[in-house]
Amino acid sequence: MKRLIGTKLNYDVYSDKDILLLRKGTIVSEKHVAQLAKYEVHIAREEASSQENGPYDEALQALKKAYRALYGKTKLSAEDVQQMEQAVALLAAIQNLTPVSLKEKIAGDDDLYQHSVNVGLLAKNIGALLGLGSAEQHVLLQMGIYHDIGKFQLDDYLLRKSASLSRQEQETVKKHPEFGFNLLQSAGLPHEVLLGAYMHHERLDGSGYPRGIKEQVPYLVRILTVANRFDKICSRDHQKKRVSFFVAVEGLMNEVSAGGLDRSIVVPFCEAVMKELMKRPITLLNGKKAQIVHVYNEYPHQPLLQVEGHLPLNLHQKGLTIQQVAVIE
Repeated sequence: MKRLIGTKLNYDVYSDKDILLLRKGTIVSEKHVAQLAKYEVHIAREEASSQENGPYDEALQALKKAYRALYGKTKLSAEDVQQMEQAVALLAAIQNLTPVSLKEKIAGDDDLYQHSVNVGLLAKNIGALLGLGSAEQHVLLQMGIYHDIGKFQLDDYLLRKSASLSRQEQETVKKHPEFGFNLLQSAGLPHEVLLGAYMHHERLDGSGYPRGIKEQVPYLVRILTVANRFDKICSRDHQKKRVSFFVAVEGLMNEVSAGGLDRSIVVPFCEAVMKELMKRPITLLNGKKAQIVHVYNEYPHQPLLQVEGHLPLNLHQKGLTIQQVAVIE
């Protein structure tokens, strides 16, 4: 319960005898925690929101409410779109949120709601990084929010199954881009949003799905795909722990080398992520302490390290990556 201190309640809290204990919007203090304990009222951390992350949490709750109304639908109503656009508006107001701060401060377990919010914010962030205008950034935010909407036409057990999916189940899940495209056709949204739902698993080398369309993937969808991959690699789910940013950056760069992702998008994004991680302590495999002191434009996954008691280590010159020389938790 002490974890609640400093958070804001998302709703009124009553005792089991309907006594109002705390009002919605209350910032929880030690006194409030004691009061809740006295009445044996338990509140999950997820049911209150950090003041710092308020707009994010409000958007997440708005999106959850909208998404829950979509199960089994084959067509979006005007009310459905209006509810989801409320979440988009809340997210659009968030400023100065970087990829690292997003994943460290407010990202938690990998669920469909949070993943959609994260991908929208990441795509918008990448758009800004690449110099796109505010209108295109807003479309990227929408594309992230709606990109996985087709999954609401899948059986819920497929989304929550802890064991590996069978081949048949994998093929079923791969239908969600088509489901999403069809669901969005009458929603009155920008065409790029529909393309994002349909093409976010396509790859430039033709290895993606549903159509394997290679270079025809539109530019904004390419940005969306990078945001989607980064969030998926970094997020916890029921099968894995959260992955290091270094692993995510190297993974994206490897996908560029394999021809699947757009280098002109991935490299600037990975460079920005690595620059956020400069000066952070890194433990090398030999036990020495190090930190990133320079990130190379074309090789962000192979930075220059300052190593205690040694000359700087240029990973690019050595043909190494941080994963190969450091302890990665």
